[in-house]
This record gives sequence, structure tokens and C-alpha cells, in this order.
Amino acid sequence: MGTLKQCDPLVAREFEDYCTDVFGAIEFSDSTKAWQLWEVTSGFWSKSWQNKWRERQLTLIKDYIEEHCRGDAEIEVVNFDGNPEKLRAHLYKEFGAGTSGDIHTKEGEYDAGLPEKGQVAFPSGVDMRSKLRQLKDRQQLFWRMCAPELRPSYPYCQEPKLIRIVLEHVDYNPDYKECVARLLNSVSLRKEIANDIFAAGSNGSETGDPEDPGDRSFNYE
Repeated sequence: MGTLKQCDPLVAREFEDYCTDVFGAIEFSDSTKAWQLWEVTSGFWSKSWQNKWRERQLTLIKDYIEEHCRGDAEIEVVNFDGNPEKLRAHLYKEFGAGTSGDIHTKEGEYDAGLPEKGQVAFPSGVDMRSKLRQLKDRQQLFWRMCAPELRPSYPYCQEPKLIRIVLEHVDYNPDYKECVARLLNSVSLRKEIANDIFAAGSNGSETGDPEDPGDRSFNYE
């Protein structure tokens, strides 16, 4: 909830793309109805139709959440009279992972590399795939919890923060320290080679350095 663009400010191709996305959602649940709406005479391609459809879907979503909630959460949903698109964020703040204290706790655990009790984040012999998946899942949790408009400025849901945490804590273990050094040296070497190739191809013209995907990944800022 709250991730679909408002259609009123959209113009031309933007609004057409918006309608196409809505059409895809309707087609997924009822293809016959969807194709009946495709015709211009159906009104589907107007903003008034789209706004009414949007309001109807938000009502249905709120009803579904209310039906499946229990206890305090159900009461909170029933009493919620704000913008339905903010309901998800509201519930995150009121319960569980969304409370400010829990968020800060989870951020601290993430900064520490999500270690098991009494261990470092990356102990010798750790299942690296499982560990990286665990960290990636936590990053995705932050992404889902954060309001879409705040995500660009919230480091905990960004890929560079995840990479920085992995490199920092892997480096603490001498068993992995040499591997990490070789990896970083490899990234640096690839950048130098890319720069040389780019410079040769430009015949000495003044240009900026090409952006290397590996180098970009290892820069936090």
C-alpha cells in the first residue's frame, strides 16, 4: 500500500503507463473484464475512472486486513480513519518491527552483521550463502518498512550499506582477510584497466573516468 503513483499529476505517456499497469493487475484476476475495459469507450483511460478504481481497491484492501487481523491490531485497523494508503506504515509503527525502539534495535543488529550469540558476524566455516541471505533479508525488511519517498536517503535499505557491513565484518576474521584483500585489489585493477582502455579509445580527449560496476558497489557514498 502507498507505492502506486497518484495519477492526477501524470501526463501523456506517464498516465498511459499507469493505466497499463492497472490493466495488468485487472487482467491477472479477470482477463475477460480487463479486455472489456481496453476499449476507449469504457472510460478506463480517464483519470476519473482510475481514481474511482483506486479508492475501491484501497477499501477492499483495508477490509481484507481488518478481516485477517486479531486483537489490538484488528481494533487499530477498525479505528484507523486516515488515508488508507498510509495504513501499512501506521501498523508498522504501532506493532512489532515498526516501533521506533525495535527499528533502532534492528539497525544496531544489522550494523553488527547479525552475529549469533557469543560469536562474531562471520565466524570461521560460516555458511557464506546463508549468512549473506540473512543480511539481504534484513536489508529488504528496512526497504519495506521505509516510506518510498524516504528510501533514497535511508542508508539501511541501500545496497552500499549492506556491502560495507559485509566487508567490515568479514575483514575481522583472519581466515577471510586475505580473500577480501584480493577481491578489493581485483576491483581496483579492473578500474585501472577500464580507465586505460577508455583513454586509448578516446585518443587522449579529456573525459571523465568510466564508472566501473565493481568499484561503484564498494563505495558507500
